[in-house]
Amino acid sequence: MRLLERDGQPINIGSRALELLIALVERGGEVVSKRTLMARVWDGLTVDEGSLRFQIATLRRALGDGVDGARYISNVPGRGYCFVAPLAIDEPANIQPVAPRLQRQQFLRSSVNVIGREEIVDTITENLLAYRFVTIHGAGGIGKTTVATSIASAQAEAFDNNVVFLDLSPIKDPSLVVSALASALGLLVDSSDPTPAVLAMLKDMRALIVLDSCEHVVERAAALGESIYREAPAVAIIATSREPLRAIGERVIRLAPLDLPPRDETVPASALMQFPAARLFVERAAAAGLGAELNDCDAAVIAEMCHALDGMPLAIEIAASRAGQHGLAETAQLLDGRFRLRWRGRRSAMPRHQTLYETLDWSFELLSSCEKAALQQLSVFPGFFTLEAVQSMMADSKREADVIDELLENIVAKSMISVDLGDETARYRLLDTTRAYAHAKLAESGGAREIAHRHARFVADKLSTIDIASIALKGVTREATDLLGDLRVALPWTFSEQGDRSLGLRLAAQCGPFLIPFSLFDEAGRWIEHAMSMLDEAERGSALEMDLEAAHGAVLIMTQTNGERAQAALERALVIAERLGDSRVEYRLIYCMQLLRLNAGEFNYLLPMARRLEILADKIGEPHCATSALQMVACSHGLMGDQPLAQQLFEQVIKERLVSDPVSPADYAFVGDPWIGFSLTLWIRGYPDQAVRAAKLISTDSPSVLFSCMGLSSAAVVFREIGDNVSADFLGAKLREKARRYSMAPYQAVAMGFAGQSLVEQGKFAEAIDRLQEALLLLRAREYGVYGAIFARSLVKALGATGRSSEARCAVDARIKQINSIGGAYDLPEWLRIRGVLEAVSGETRMAEDSLHASIDLARRQGALSWELRSEISLARLMLDQGRGESVRARLEAVLNRFEEGFATGDLISASSLLEQLGHTIG
Repeated sequence: MRLLERDGQPINIGSRALELLIALVERGGEVVSKRTLMARVWDGLTVDEGSLRFQIATLRRALGDGVDGARYISNVPGRGYCFVAPLAIDEPANIQPVAPRLQRQQFLRSSVNVIGREEIVDTITENLLAYRFVTIHGAGGIGKTTVATSIASAQAEAFDNNVVFLDLSPIKDPSLVVSALASALGLLVDSSDPTPAVLAMLKDMRALIVLDSCEHVVERAAALGESIYREAPAVAIIATSREPLRAIGERVIRLAPLDLPPRDETVPASALMQFPAARLFVERAAAAGLGAELNDCDAAVIAEMCHALDGMPLAIEIAASRAGQHGLAETAQLLDGRFRLRWRGRRSAMPRHQTLYETLDWSFELLSSCEKAALQQLSVFPGFFTLEAVQSMMADSKREADVIDELLENIVAKSMISVDLGDETARYRLLDTTRAYAHAKLAESGGAREIAHRHARFVADKLSTIDIASIALKGVTREATDLLGDLRVALPWTFSEQGDRSLGLRLAAQCGPFLIPFSLFDEAGRWIEHAMSMLDEAERGSALEMDLEAAHGAVLIMTQTNGERAQAALERALVIAERLGDSRVEYRLIYCMQLLRLNAGEFNYLLPMARRLEILADKIGEPHCATSALQMVACSHGLMGDQPLAQQLFEQVIKERLVSDPVSPADYAFVGDPWIGFSLTLWIRGYPDQAVRAAKLISTDSPSVLFSCMGLSSAAVVFREIGDNVSADFLGAKLREKARRYSMAPYQAVAMGFAGQSLVEQGKFAEAIDRLQEALLLLRAREYGVYGAIFARSLVKALGATGRSSEARCAVDARIKQINSIGGAYDLPEWLRIRGVLEAVSGETRMAEDSLHASIDLARRQGALSWELRSEISLARLMLDQGRGESVRARLEAVLNRFEEGFATGDLISASSLLEQLGHTIG
C-alpha cells in the first residue's frame, strides 16, 4: 500500500492527489507541465484543467501549504507546477552481488521466441535495472507473460540466477499472495503473516521476482511489491497485470499489439516477414504444419487475419495453429464467427491462455457488475468511440457524468478497453476479440435490442450535429470515420425485424449528405432507395420524403448514372420544399438541378436558374449563399458567351470568397472552386498568363475526390488551350489515376478523352480517334456532355488529318446545331473556325472565308480575344495559300497587338511566326 505521513501520523488523501504528489516529488525543483501531470494521474484519460486544479488544491490543504509560511507546491503560470520544499530521498542502491542464494527457484523459462518485441524488451530491461520495479500492463493475450519470462531469462545471470516466477492466476484468495511467494522462496513460515520472513530473506539478496497475472489480486500484489521495493534494495520486480498496480516505485509500461502490415496497400509475400504480427503467424503456422511456400495471395489473407485479430499474439498463435491444420482460406472464413473464441492454443499454455474465451472470461470476471454491463453495452460500437458516446449509451443508468467517466477509466485500467490519445479527444475501442466476447454476453443477457436501438439513436443525433461542410472541404476526420462505422452498423439494424423503421428512414435521409464527402455514392444510393421503397402514403409529401428525394438526386448527380431519374428526384423534392416554404432546401435543390444541366451541357437553362438562386439567397440572408449564386450567374454568362461580364462577376466572386464561407457538398452546392470558371474566362478574354496563374490556383488535391477530379479536369483544359501540353498531360494522368482508384466512372471517361487529345498532339491520329470516340461514347451514356464538346474538337482535328473530312464536317455541323438548341455559345467562334478550315481543305474557299469571318465577328461581340486570334490565324493561312497574304497581314498584326501578355503561349507564337511568313516581324 502507499502511505503519506506527517510526523508519523497518516495523512488521508485520495489516490489521485497522492499520485500528483509522487509525480511532483520525483522531479522536485523542476516545473512539471499540466499535460504531463494529467497524463500520469488520469492514465491518459481526457480531463480538463479544472480537475487538475481541484486535486492540487486538495493536496495543498493536506500538506498544510501556506500554514506558518510552509511552501510545498508552486504554480508557474503558463507552464505547470513545481514541488519547492526541500527533499531528502533515499535513492535505490545500485544492485550489487551478494552472497545469499535461493535454495528453491520457481522460474518458468520461455519456450518460444519473442517476436516483434525487441524494442519494448530493451525498454523494460533498462527500466528494470534502473528502477527495480516494472509492471508490464496490457490486455489479456497481449504477450505480457512471454515478454516477462523472456526478460527474466535473459537477465538471470545479472541477478546471480536468483530468479523466481510466481504465477498468481490460480490464487483465488488475495490473502494467500505473500504465502505463495514464501513457498516459492522455499520458506517454512508458521506465522499467519509471512511478510516479515519474506522480507528478511530478500533484504540482503540479489534477486529478480516475476509476479505474473496480478490483476485479480492487485491490492495485495501492490502491497507486496512496495514492501520488497522498500526493504530489499537489491531485489528487482517484474509484475504483469491487466491494470496498473499503482504502487510506490512502480514503473508502468504498456504492451501494445504487434505491428501489422498496412491495410491500405498490398504487401507481397517477400515483404510480409517485416511485420511482427505476420511473422509470428507464419512461424507458428509453419510449426503447426503449414508447409507450402507463401505467395502474394496468401500474404494478403494472412495480413487480413492479423488485422482481424488486432495484432494480439495469443489470438494470432491460436489462429496460426488452425491454419496449420485447415489451411489459410478456411481459417480466414472461420475468423468471421465466434468459433475463434473457443479455439485451443498450445497444450503447454497456462489454463487462462488455452482459448481466447478463457482469456477473456478471466478478465471479464474481474470486473464489477456495473463494469460488466458497461462493457457489454459498449460492444455495440464497431470501432473507436468517445466519452460522449459512452455517456449516450448509459443514459438510462441515471449516473452522473463523472461516475461514467470513472467507470470507463476503471475498464480501461483493466485492459478490457484500449484508448487512443492521438487527438485532443480520447478515443476508446474494444479489440475485435473482446468485442465478440462482450457482444455474445450482451445477447445472452437479453439486452441486445435495447442497446442497438440506443446506438442507432446516438448515430442519428450525431449525424444531425456533425460539421459535414468541414469534412467535405478540409478532409475526412477521425470523428467522421468513426461515425461512418457506426452508421454501417446502425442502418442495417434499423431495417431488420427487430429494428425501428422510422429511425431507419431518418438515418437513410441523413446518410446522403454524410456519405458524399467520402465518395460513397453507391452505398448512399442503395440505402436511400431502400428507404424510399418503405414510405407509406402518410409520409408522401412530407419533409422526410423531401430529404430522401433531395439526397437521392444529389447522389445520382455524383455518379452520373441516371440524369432523368436525378432530375425527377430533384423536381419532386422541390415541389415539396416550395409547399413547405423551405427556402434553404429550395436553394440547395436548384443548385443541384443547375449542376445537372451543366454536366449535361444544357447551358441555356443555367442563367434563369442562377437568377432564381439570387432571389432565394436574398431570402436566406447568408453571404455564402449570395456569393455562390453570383458564381453561377458568372458561369452562366461565360458559357453563354458574354465574356466581359463573366470576367467582371468572377472577379467579384473571388473577392467575396475571401470573406464568406465556402460552399460544400454538405449543402449539395457543388459549384466548387471559382478559379475553375475564372481561369477559362481569362484565357478566352485574351489573358493567357493570368489564366495560367488562375489555373494553378485551382484545387487539384482537395480532400473531396469529386472536387479534386473537377479541378484536375478544368486545369487540364486551360493548359491544353494555351499550348502547354506537358502540364495538360500531367494533369490528365493524375486524373486517370485518381478516377481509377476511387471508381469515378465519368472522370475515367474524361481522363480517356485527355489521353486522346495527347495522341492528337503527338500526331498519332488513328489511335487518337479510337480513344476519343470511346470517351465520347461513355460520356454520352452518362449524360456528361460538359467535356464532350472539348473532346469533339480534338476528334474533328484527327478525322480531318486522316482524310475523313466528311465525318469531321458532320460532327461540326451537329455541334453547331446543338449549340443553337441548348446554348453554350462560348466556343461557337471556335466551331465556326473549324468549319472554315475544313471547307478550305475541301476547296470551298468562299464558304471557308465566310465561316472564318463569321467566327471573327462573333468572337469580337463576345469579347473573346483568344478565339478571335485563332480565327485570324486561320484566315491569314487561307489567304497566304491563295497568294493574298498581304490583305490580311495588317488584320493579324492588329489583333496580336491587342495582347498585353502570353507571348510565350502557343497561339501567340503561331501568330508571330505567321507574320514573319507574311513578310513582317513583330519586334
